[in-house]
Amino acid sequence: MGDSTAWTLTKGRWQHLFGSTEDGDVVSPATRALPVQRDGAEVASVVLGPSDALILMTDGVSLPLGDGMGEVGRYLAEAWAGAPDLLSFATHVQFQRRSFDDDRTVVAVWVTGLSQP
Repeated sequence: MGDSTAWTLTKGRWQHLFGSTEDGDVVSPATRALPVQRDGAEVASVVLGPSDALILMTDGVSLPLGDGMGEVGRYLAEAWAGAPDLLSFATHVQFQRRSFDDDRTVVAVWVTGLSQP
């Protein structure tokens, strides 16, 4: 909802949960916001393994992330290969990128405590 997107991060690889960021479509600044517009919310199910992360982020982070293969994607994949301490996590989204100064809100959950197969 809104300008937020959902991703998984598995072994350094980003996976966008709702479609692709590579389709070339123009991104509209119009957003649907909760709780007023609940219809149209997308739902996904994912299975996360040890050290995987589920990450929700606003477009101030997701747009520079792009497909995850560029400089921002590599930086965040390395920084978030495991759950960082809270102060480090907050500083990770303060990267410098020309023309990307929108809000940068990120919520992430890392899977920990599972035995490796």
